Amino acid sequence: MAAKRGKAACNLVLLTKQEGLIEELTGEPAVLVLGDKNGNSLLRLHLERRSDPRFLDELSGHLRDEGISAGAALSCLCGVVNAPGVALTRKCDGNGREFLQAVLMRDKAAEDSYLVSLRVVTSAGKPPEVVDAKAELLPVDIPQDLTVVAEYLEDWWREFSVRDITLPELSKPKNFVWLGDPQTSGYSDVPADWQARLKTAAAVLGMRSQIVTSPNQVQARRSQLFDTADVIVRLRGWGPGRDAVKADAGEYVELVVGAVGSRFSDLLSEVRQELVQIALRPDRQAMYEKRELEPGEIVYHRKIGESKKFDHFDEGSSKPCGCNKGFANWNNAPKASQGMARRYSNFYEKDVQLKHCPRYPNCNVYAVERRSSEAG
Repeated sequence: MAAKRGKAACNLVLLTKQEGLIEELTGEPAVLVLGDKNGNSLLRLHLERRSDPRFLDELSGHLRDEGISAGAALSCLCGVVNAPGVALTRKCDGNGREFLQAVLMRDKAAEDSYLVSLRVVTSAGKPPEVVDAKAELLPVDIPQDLTVVAEYLEDWWREFSVRDITLPELSKPKNFVWLGDPQTSGYSDVPADWQARLKTAAAVLGMRSQIVTSPNQVQARRSQLFDTADVIVRLRGWGPGRDAVKADAGEYVELVVGAVGSRFSDLLSEVRQELVQIALRPDRQAMYEKRELEPGEIVYHRKIGESKKFDHFDEGSSKPCGCNKGFANWNNAPKASQGMARRYSNFYEKDVQLKHCPRYPNCNVYAVERRSSEAG
């Protein structure tokens, strides 16, 4: 799974698919790291055999300073130089080039994961020589911290002025439709470039964006918007309301986001969290493979969208939301029940109960619980 050879890549799905394993390597960095050229690595394609490899010692030192062993640092270098999930480049002063590459690396033994990134500046001469190099190691908890990783990608996308959406091979971009205007719907601290920020958040997840801020635009472009949409996100507090913008049919995911009076940064964080789950979830067939809830088992699911007949939920967790509230029984929710029934073969049995965080509608986390056999 990779982007096309020699093309810039800045995509969270691609980054997760390129995850590497940390091993304790020994040997010369120049031999281990600067081996055959890899089409995923813009830096490796740029450097020549005659280029001085001593910058690798500097990068290795940066990684060891973060607390990992020399062998693990060498393993991380192999990943980020030769098989990155993110690979960007741009011209810099003096006709040199700056490269930014990143990879997710997992320590199989310790079950720790890291976002490993490097920045390298090369000279304009032949062969190109590295004149500045820096590496960073960020501990991440996967999958919980993938929204944090997505933020990094957004920053890099803007910094390197990326234009083209990159995807894993044989993948197609999803179509993301945004309905609403936070500047006129009661949200605070809305930046002038809010539309660009939304588009960037979607782009690093492989989504093409259409942003609609006027009800008239919805009516004029209804077929174009809804017939091709994979994800429709409607802003809470936007004047037209749901009935005015909802399509007659379609197998898209529909989200309603935001809390009137909140800051735009909080709104963007919520949108990012929802879109990351959609971008990384398995295909629909695998998503709805049923299983049976065990006695005493409780699973927490965040609602990530809806279709006409049922709600869509994430993969679920044994941990509740962070609201620190007891979940209440949720009995009059036919679409949520249909969505859970597509996951759990015994959902409609008498000992299974659907629940919801009492902070609804500000929290969108459900729970499904089966009573223990001792409870009768």
